[in-house]
Amino acid sequence: MEDFEKQDLMRVTEPAEELGQGQSAGAAEICIICGSTGKAGIRVISEFICEDCEMEIVRTDVQDAKYPYFIHQLKQIWYPKNA
Repeated sequence: MEDFEKQDLMRVTEPAEELGQGQSAGAAEICIICGSTGKAGIRVISEFICEDCEMEIVRTDVQDAKYPYFIHQLKQIWYPKNA
């Protein structure tokens, strides 16, 4: 299980060398939550979440108005746009 977790969730501190899906090596990551580019954050499966959004998601209560938005954006991890 440790290998599975390491493969699907990793801390990103610099742009990935091999991004795939049309992105060139060395390009800044694009956050699936806010759309900004950044170097620090996490990669979940094939999608990037910037450090600021990661912290906001963790601190957001389920009763908060932002919560459904985060859920909607995170669904992109499992349901690609072109599926």
